[in-house]
Amino acid sequence: MAIGGIQLANTAQVMQAGADGIAVVSAICAARDPEQVVHGFLSQISKAPYKGLVST
Repeated sequence: MAIGGIQLANTAQVMQAGADGIAVVSAICAARDPEQVVHGFLSQISKAPYKGLVST
């Protein structure tokens, strides 16, 4: 889980670095159109490779 400093512009990099998810507050709360920003984050997350849970 990644938290802190995450913006729409760096979401793909965060996910590619190995985050299984992100926690975002300020980027959404400060947005003129929070709904649009949320959809942008969801789009970026959905493009990330799904690692899923690994069980042994």
